[in-house]
Amino acid sequence: MFKKLYVILTIAVLCLGFSRTADAKEKIIWPYIYFYPIYICDNDKLVGGAGWEIYNLIWENMPEYEHEVVLLPVKRMLEEFKHGKHYLFWGLYKTPDRAKYLYYSIPCRISPPTMVVIRKDDLQRFGGGKALSLKALLDDKALRFLIFDSISFGSGVDELLKEYEKAGNVYTEYRTDKMNQYALDLLLKKRIDYFLALNGTRHIASEMGIADQIVFIPIKEQKHYKVGHIVAPKNEWGKQMIKKVNQILRKQIPTEAFFQFFTPLVSDNVVPELRQQFKELIVEPSKEQNH
Repeated sequence: MFKKLYVILTIAVLCLGFSRTADAKEKIIWPYIYFYPIYICDNDKLVGGAGWEIYNLIWENMPEYEHEVVLLPVKRMLEEFKHGKHYLFWGLYKTPDRAKYLYYSIPCRISPPTMVVIRKDDLQRFGGGKALSLKALLDDKALRFLIFDSISFGSGVDELLKEYEKAGNVYTEYRTDKMNQYALDLLLKKRIDYFLALNGTRHIASEMGIADQIVFIPIKEQKHYKVGHIVAPKNEWGKQMIKKVNQILRKQIPTEAFFQFFTPLVSDNVVPELRQQFKELIVEPSKEQNH
């Protein structure tokens, strides 16, 4: 009698367990970083920016999964991808090294060309404002340059930074929070002479009340707008996730709301050019079905 009751109870417990397992949603981790205004954080919590908006768009269209955001430094996040973790991240540029362990979505982020940030007082020292050669600047040992580890600036720049990363006049910073504030502070204290503009540099300079003390100068190595992607680990899970993500992006990218996510990156006078570049580099590729 007791043996029969034990068997019945065991079966009931197992069935309950199977039921709970069936009801449980698979969790996807969505990392984010301090990168204003792409990712806007408040006390370490993600609260706004294009990254936050696009994450919510994806989540609304993938209700069958549980979604969780996690603050992670770029270097650690990339390591997690190498280990095949169930992570998806928005905004990454393509590089040959990353392509070894990542799958990419269709383009879904646009960034203006990289520029050099200098002190306004040094304008003549840097050629008066005309486009500069970043390589020539790096070759000038009298100029101190700051770079942030694991930040990609796209083709034409990343290769140079790799070549000069151990140069005596190049300083590498490993922090991933408040990068703009840190770089601008070092610049005005004359501890560095220039750095490459990050997303939000102009806005942060305005907030710090120093926008009139800095100048942005184009570089010859990169005049093109850059595109970023949602990435997944290069395994079967990642492959399937990118297919799902692409289906959602194809519907959302052509909308005016999606374009507006990127207008905080530029001043008002540049918005028409941004719109044209967005159409060519983001909207048009989203219409192709062979990704």
